[in-house]
This record gives sequence, C-alpha cells and structure tokens, in this order.
Amino acid sequence: MTISDIQTLVGRQLGQTDVPPDAHFVEDLNAESMDLVGIVAAVEDTFAIVIDEEEVPGIHTSRELFALAQARAREAGPR
Repeated sequence: MTISDIQTLVGRQLGQTDVPPDAHFVEDLNAESMDLVGIVAAVEDTFAIVIDEEEVPGIHTSRELFALAQARAREAGPR
C-alpha cells in the first residue's frame, strides 16, 4: 500500500484525476459525507482492513487516510 494507491482510490470515488495528498476531502475536493463513506469502504475492501466508524470524522486528507490504513494493516498482520 502506498499513498498513491490511496490517492487513486479517492480520485475514483470523487471522479477526479488529481488528488494531492494534503487536499482536504470536503473543502478542496468537494466531497460529501456519503463520498467519505465510499472512500473508506473502498480502502477497507482493497486492503482488507477495518476502519472504525468513530475514526472516519477525523480523516480529512489522503495522507491522513494513508496513515490510518497503514496502522490498521500493521495491526491485521500479513495477508
């Protein structure tokens, strides 16, 4: 998993080709709450991880999502 992988998933969910790692999902990329749910679900499915619902409101950028996804992947162990 790389930050580029996360950016690609975010871009697909939002219909955008350029997603800077520090672009704010809502303020910069015009994402809505259902978009965020879809982004998190895509990351969970792609990388076989689980992100707690309580953590979602704290995710604002691809970089933050990448850091959280990496942490969850480490906790899950090798696939």
